[in-house]
Amino acid sequence: MRAQRIVAGFGAAASALACASSGAPPAPGTPARVSVEVLRGFSAEDIAPRKGTAPVVVLLDATRSMIAPTRPGATHYVAAQRAAVRFANDVAALRPMWLYALGSGDARECQPVFRGARAATAAARGPLLDEILAVAPRGEGSLASALDGVREELWRSDALIGSRVVVFSDLASDCGGDVCAAAAVLIAGGARLDFVAIGETQAPACLREPTGLAESLPPPRSVERPVHFRLEKSEPEPMVVGCSNAGGLPIAAPAGRGTVVVELEPPLRVEAYFAPGQRHVLQVLDFPTLDPATRHWRWLDAPPDASAPAGSP
Repeated sequence: MRAQRIVAGFGAAASALACASSGAPPAPGTPARVSVEVLRGFSAEDIAPRKGTAPVVVLLDATRSMIAPTRPGATHYVAAQRAAVRFANDVAALRPMWLYALGSGDARECQPVFRGARAATAAARGPLLDEILAVAPRGEGSLASALDGVREELWRSDALIGSRVVVFSDLASDCGGDVCAAAAVLIAGGARLDFVAIGETQAPACLREPTGLAESLPPPRSVERPVHFRLEKSEPEPMVVGCSNAGGLPIAAPAGRGTVVVELEPPLRVEAYFAPGQRHVLQVLDFPTLDPATRHWRWLDAPPDASAPAGSP
């Protein structure tokens, strides 16, 4: 993966370009297809292998402490729900996803972790996303015991190695257990573990090591807008070849050099050579919550697919 320095501005010629000029015909020959994926993960290594088949597990803390309000006003739990939905929408399409919730049962005493919906691919994640939004904090539970339960089920399903467990929690527990020990056993079994710490609680040092990330996450914006991108050519004259959305239709690009402009804040500009008939995917990890903000990107060359549609919406 290559780190890309954030660029604040455009050149004068590029700033004058607009998607309205995208009607110019491509150069003769078979066009390349260029698409963009923007991932908003929780660590600088969040761009996962595209062919991974081990599940991504979302563990949502729905214990009563999550009802506490954050400084912006929303509760810890609302912040966790929004972050979990955003994360679930950004996971690679072919990765299975499992949902677990802690403290969502009716009993007020300490509860075991609740097994929720599962989705084999992104196309089947609708019920899982609905369930994330439907779960409500009710009881108590041990986060350490929840990690043990998730690990055991992954192991029984022969899915522990290569899996990823992402925990959304305020890390406050009235039910005991050693979270660091449970995390170490899970990681030793071949899983990756990420903690998203909601609220003011500082995560223990064992969860801030490279094998597991704990990040203080403010509540995200309530409305997530699509990320637009465009493809610019400078030869024989500056023009915009096409426009699309990240995760949407690819752009048909004339063979040769061009620049992909991803409309992040600040915008990302990546120059590349586009081979005739080749599918090029620009995969971007934008991590603005780090100080300083961090952005990484890489090109993925996929096999040609003549049946795939190309457009410039």
